[in-house]
Amino acid sequence: MTSVSPSTLKFLKDLKRNNRRVWFHDHKAQFEKARDDFAQLVYELAEGVANFDEEVKRVLSHERTVKIFRIYRDVRFSKDKTPYKTNFGGVIGPGGMKDGNPGYYLHIAPGESSVGGGLHMPDPKTLARIRGSIDKDASRLRKVLASKEFKKHFKGINPYYTLKTVPRGFDKGHPAADLLKNKSFTASKHFSDSQVLKSTFIKEALKSFKALKPLVSYLRSV
Repeated sequence: MTSVSPSTLKFLKDLKRNNRRVWFHDHKAQFEKARDDFAQLVYELAEGVANFDEEVKRVLSHERTVKIFRIYRDVRFSKDKTPYKTNFGGVIGPGGMKDGNPGYYLHIAPGESSVGGGLHMPDPKTLARIRGSIDKDASRLRKVLASKEFKKHFKGINPYYTLKTVPRGFDKGHPAADLLKNKSFTASKHFSDSQVLKSTFIKEALKSFKALKPLVSYLRSV
C-alpha cells in the first residue's frame, strides 16, 4: 500500500520556511513529485472508499471521484500574502471536482496531517435543509455522532465554524441548539508524521473514513 513519502513532508517543511515564488520556481521538480505522490495516495484511498460507499463506487474514476486542491493561495482578500499553501489536500466523493458535496478529506502537512470529511461550510440553501432536518428529528444525527465506531475515531463535529446563539427562526431553548449552531458539519482525526509515513497509513485512514460514512450518508440524505 502507498504511504506518504518522506520527500513530500520534507518539501512541505522547506516550503513553509521559504514561501516565496523564486524559491518555489527553483524547486518546481520537487513540488511536482510531491504533488504526484500525494495524488496517487488519494486515488488509492478512493478505491478503498468505494468498497464501502456505493455512491463513490458508482462513479469511481480519478476525474469524477477525486479533487486535489491547488497549492496556490488566493491572496486577493488576505493580509497574508504568502503565495503557497504549506499542505496538500484532497477530497473523495461522488462529486469529485464539483464542490459542495459531502465526502472524505485528506490533509497532509508536517505535524498537522488529518483525515476526515462531511460537508464544509454548505451554501445557505443546503445549510437550511440540514437545520430543517435537525429541527424535525435531531435523533438521526445524534445517533450517528453517538455510535461506538464514530466516537472511536472522532470527537464529534468540528467546532471551528459555529454560531454563538441559535440561528434565527429557531427557539433559543431548542433541545438541539448545539447542533443547529453549526455552520459546517465535518469531523477530523489527527495523524502524526510517523503515522502517515507508515505502510499501514492507508489502512488506518480507511478505518476512519468508514467510521465517517454514516455522517456522510446522513448529509447526502438531507
